Amino acid sequence: MALTGTTEGPLFQSLWRGGRLRGRRLHHSDIPRLVKHYVEAIGLDPAEYSGHSLRAGFVTSAAVHGARLDKIMEVTRHSSAEMVLRYIRQVEAFDDHAGAAFL
Repeated sequence: MALTGTTEGPLFQSLWRGGRLRGRRLHHSDIPRLVKHYVEAIGLDPAEYSGHSLRAGFVTSAAVHGARLDKIMEVTRHSSAEMVLRYIRQVEAFDDHAGAAFL
């Protein structure tokens, strides 16, 4: 807020071309564009990342840190526990793995 001089209104805002704040809250359609922009800026292939990467990463990180399934679902607004569990199973893929010492 100090950098932008914002004292009221939405904290996360859409931008005009050139980077000026629009005064409108960040729209869900802005997220994929921003993810791809910053992924490319750090030298990764933007085709391999999306706004969904943030959601999946949150679920993964929350599960690693012991968050309850219902609390994860409150944040992600998943309606299906099965979908969230797909991410959590990925977290546990290398637990007690025979090659753990070198993975």
